[in-house]
Amino acid sequence: MTQDIFASGFKFPNRVDILAPGPQGKACWGRLGPWVMAVNKGIEIPVDADAWMVADWWAVKTEWFPKMDREYEGMRFYSEGLVSKRAGDVAIADYSYKLLDGRKCTFPLGSAPYVEPIPDVLRPDGSVSACAIEAVARLGAKEIVLCGVDMFGNIYYDGNPSSSTDCTHNGVWAFAPFTNSLIKWVKAQGIEIYSMSPTALDIEVRNV
Repeated sequence: MTQDIFASGFKFPNRVDILAPGPQGKACWGRLGPWVMAVNKGIEIPVDADAWMVADWWAVKTEWFPKMDREYEGMRFYSEGLVSKRAGDVAIADYSYKLLDGRKCTFPLGSAPYVEPIPDVLRPDGSVSACAIEAVARLGAKEIVLCGVDMFGNIYYDGNPSSSTDCTHNGVWAFAPFTNSLIKWVKAQGIEIYSMSPTALDIEVRNV
C-alpha cells in the first residue's frame, strides 16, 4: 500500500545525492555517493539509483515514464496526482506526497530570506529537483549533493529536447529563484548542500 511520505515515519540517510537529467551532470555520474535519488528522466541514466521521485502527473504522457515505471525496481516517491494517473498494471508506489495547490504558490522574489516549508505538503514552485531537495531535507538528510540539476538550457543529458519550457533570460529556468530560496532554508537548518556539476543555482560547485 502506498504511504504518505510525511505520515510514514520514513527517514532518508545522512547523505542523499539527487540525480537530475541535465547534461552538465554527465561527468559526475561516476562520483555519486552511496544513496542516490533520481528525479524524472534521470532514472534512465546508467546509475544504480536507490529511489526515484516524479512530481508532475503529465509524466504519464512522456516517452520515458511508462517504460521506467514498469521496469524500475527501487523505491518510488510519486505525487498523489501522478499515482492517480498511472496504469493499473504497474507496481504500487512506495510513498506518495501532496503538492501545494498551484494557485497558492508564489515565487520568493521579495525581501524574505527564504520560504518556509508547509506541513504535510511539498511546494512545486521549484521543479521536481526542488521537491526532492525539500523532502530529503525535511526527512533526515544532513548532506545533499546535486548532480545534473542544471536549471538552464533546454536539452536532456541524451541530447533530446527537454519537456520544460520554463526558461527566462539567457535560458535560466524560471524555477531557479524558488530553488535558490529553498537552498537558503536548507542551509539555515544546518544541512550541507552543494552541487557536483555546473548549475544556474546560487550554490557551491565542488569537484568531489
